[in-house]
Amino acid sequence: MESEMEHHVHLFIFDSMSDWEYGYAVAGINNPQFQRHPGHYRVRTVALRQNFVTTIGGLRIQPDLSNSR
Repeated sequence: MESEMEHHVHLFIFDSMSDWEYGYAVAGINNPQFQRHPGHYRVRTVALRQNFVTTIGGLRIQPDLSNSR
């Protein structure tokens, strides 16, 4: 019996992170064509704080989750 539970894949984000290193992995995880059970996995971004993170290429990303209290 297979679980219908959604699984989270956490991507740690931080200021000056490179834009290109995680691109293929995130695209593959989010693309239903590469999933046996589409919608089973979800990428969540995680940072130390809830503030926007700016990548080395200038992209601003707001984390889904943070470690701040």
